[in-house]
Amino acid sequence: MRAGPLEQDYGRLRVIQEYAGRDRHRAALALVECVPCSVRLRVRGKHLRSGKAESCGCLNRERVAAARAREALRRKAAAWFRGGGRKGEAMSGTEQKRELSVASAARRLGISDSATRQAITAGRLRARKDGGTWYVDAASVESFVVSNRGPKPREPRRPVIHEIDVQGLTREEVQELDAIAARMRAAKGARAA
Repeated sequence: MRAGPLEQDYGRLRVIQEYAGRDRHRAALALVECVPCSVRLRVRGKHLRSGKAESCGCLNRERVAAARAREALRRKAAAWFRGGGRKGEAMSGTEQKRELSVASAARRLGISDSATRQAITAGRLRARKDGGTWYVDAASVESFVVSNRGPKPREPRRPVIHEIDVQGLTREEVQELDAIAARMRAAKGARAA
């Protein structure tokens, strides 16, 4: 096998030993060192010559990180061009957003997305439509909350169960609680039937 002369670089890999044994497929291996990382590994000579092996894996990690950074920059630019940088995006960590999506406005109001859209069409919430997306004015959401024109919070479906320290009760109090529980079970059974 001829990986190449010693000290020759293939991408980030430098050949240290031309022949370092064979792999399970009986292909000759070369001992190489990744120049930036100083990691030593055994690579097929064919992969060195063809360019398939360029580094110990650090190059791939750098490429993935660069691709993620480019994607984040692309998304940020797209949001800015849609108006997010001028209106919807907070300018600093302390400022509130001036416009909210329907979903985030619904979360703040404690109602569903469709109820929020109904409030927009009824004129109770100020909003603008950009393309197919509604942007709700944050001040309108806050005044909607303050004026309490929104739906009331739902009552719990089940009664709240309080734990009682039975050790500190008298016998009469325990019997009275048992009687109340029996009446409640009987009423529940009558409703179910």
